[in-house]
Amino acid sequence: MVQKTKVRYYLEQNNVDTLEFIVKYYNWQYAPYKFKTVGSKFWRKKDNVDQTLKYLIEQDMKLQLEKIPLYITKNNLQKKCRPLYTVLYEKRFDNSLFEWINRLYPNMFIEADFDISIIRNKFDSIEEEIIDGLLRENFKSVVYNNRRGDNKVTIMGMNPDWFVFTDTNIYIIEYFGIALDHAKYNSRISDYIEKSKDKIDKYRILPYGKKVFIYPEDINGECLGFYEKIKSII
Repeated sequence: MVQKTKVRYYLEQNNVDTLEFIVKYYNWQYAPYKFKTVGSKFWRKKDNVDQTLKYLIEQDMKLQLEKIPLYITKNNLQKKCRPLYTVLYEKRFDNSLFEWINRLYPNMFIEADFDISIIRNKFDSIEEEIIDGLLRENFKSVVYNNRRGDNKVTIMGMNPDWFVFTDTNIYIIEYFGIALDHAKYNSRISDYIEKSKDKIDKYRILPYGKKVFIYPEDINGECLGFYEKIKSII
């Protein structure tokens, strides 16, 4: 009881909340967004949100810094750390994601690096951009089948996302933006899943080429699912 009283006194005197006390007591060993306590004061302090974003980038997601624009998007912030997304949405300290990242990692990027519309001139999603980069890091002969291009490849009415060529095989790589076991809580998701299953069935009867199917969970965090699946490419 005495300890609780001392802690309460400390919080009041130093204008901190329980979340900030815990995070700093453990010297940022744990991510602030993992705790259930709300921490309304915590997320109102610039140093705290900056440190939290750096924790997400460097310790949680373990990103190579040059790949920050690929993974640190508004959508990913919303999924991984809602309070950081709220800070950005409210323009609490910075007017844009680029401005925030540039303040933490000066002169590493240009504003266009965070413009998803530029990426989507080629790719259908930021996730496809990520996968394309990962494939090219691991294999020499990678072809992205741009659906908007004049030379797109169509097989059995389908446009595969990538082809990877090795000395012994051709691999067809397909990214499905929604996992097949996802809850079908609206018609759009239900239709997408059914079309995905139909596409997989067609790939299975395709007599040539080996197939690798990638899902959102495969490129989360350190992309362990992705790396496990590409082990089959030889």
